[in-house]
Amino acid sequence: MIREGREINPDYSAAIEGCSDVLGQWNGFHLMSGATMNPNVFRYTFPEYLLVDGFSNTTWKLTHPQKARRVFLDGERFDIHGYDQRVKKIISLRKRIKPFIDWPAVFKDTVGLSISDARVQARGYVRTDGQNRTITVTMMNEEAVEGATVEVDLAPIGAAKTAFIFGLDGRVEMLAVPDGQTFSLPVPVDGVSAAVIVSQVEPALRVVAWLEQIMRPGDDGLALTLFAPLDYPFGEISQTVSDHGMTRIIENSNDVAPHLRRYEIRDADHLAGLAEWIKATADVRWQGGEVHPWTVLAPPLVNGNMEQVQDDGRLAYWGALPCDEDPAEGLHCIRVDTQSAPQKHLSTLTPVKPACRYRFRCMVRRSAAATGWAGAHVVEYEEGSSFTRSAVLNSSKVGEWESLETEFTSLPDPRSTAIYLYNFDEAEPAWFDRLQLEEIGG
Repeated sequence: MIREGREINPDYSAAIEGCSDVLGQWNGFHLMSGATMNPNVFRYTFPEYLLVDGFSNTTWKLTHPQKARRVFLDGERFDIHGYDQRVKKIISLRKRIKPFIDWPAVFKDTVGLSISDARVQARGYVRTDGQNRTITVTMMNEEAVEGATVEVDLAPIGAAKTAFIFGLDGRVEMLAVPDGQTFSLPVPVDGVSAAVIVSQVEPALRVVAWLEQIMRPGDDGLALTLFAPLDYPFGEISQTVSDHGMTRIIENSNDVAPHLRRYEIRDADHLAGLAEWIKATADVRWQGGEVHPWTVLAPPLVNGNMEQVQDDGRLAYWGALPCDEDPAEGLHCIRVDTQSAPQKHLSTLTPVKPACRYRFRCMVRRSAAATGWAGAHVVEYEEGSSFTRSAVLNSSKVGEWESLETEFTSLPDPRSTAIYLYNFDEAEPAWFDRLQLEEIGG
């Protein structure tokens, strides 16, 4: 069915709720959706099936990061909703090891693994297709156990030539390779991590590439990382990264570790020229293979001036209708009242950098007859319903535009961040315009 559907539409697929051995052969993927307690059993039985798991159901009372760690551990795909920066880190880790855990890599569960501490979990993946000979181990260490190890049986691939640890923070560490048919892997204290052990790879797997948005204070842009599981073909690689009009101030190539090379394109305007979230892409080619990594490049605030209107007539990234009632600047502002915001607020997602200093500006106008308060707040969500109002700009005037400004430091590890526009006046509207969120030093 999938093959026939893709002859008509190359993007065609089909899914079923839950997992099924019989129906699976006619479907593109299975929606595990967090309701299956032991997905590794089905995953081991049908390693070629694509399983999507995680967040939609609440059968098991786990936090988003806890769910994401288990999805990562079993090599499934992420069924997510909303935006969670902690989950994004786990997804980024999976993208770095994707060629070593996705089919034709065979999920082996714990076969061939011996774990020293019961508080640690690990799963194995073996690639023996063609000339490829790799073993990958995903590890989950939620209690940050120190000194734990995973003993790996190398029989499926023979003698190892290289081995690497992939950490949750983006690091790739090369390990010393012992002689013999077993490999004792150190388990990092990261919540999740992975190890890739390599004996041989075909030309198409000589380079693994990933593209990520730079999220460190002071710099904005894209970082392309190239990883070579065995020997590095430096002279043979060509790479092109889409810049989407960014003003490049540096395109740097450096060896950050053996078998690893990193290129950065930094934007002098700190993404101010981007009017939307975009899909940034790279093309990497070498003799025998090519890959096309991508990532989402997202400025911290888009359409703060309320001038971008979608085809459906609503303000982009806000979901409300534009208002032309005396805007502070330009053609539009946004009106918050009981009709446009029955919950007394409108909001937009703002993916700020962790532990970074920002300046937040906004213009607010309350009706001359207003009695309730109105304001713009930066809200950072932590676990569950817990949140911090990191920046608060409340209007103190009525009947005129008021320019407000404050500074704040973002939380070190928030779940997500958003700007909320509030109006708690039951009878009178409030207007907002010219929102700005810019990174500052110090």
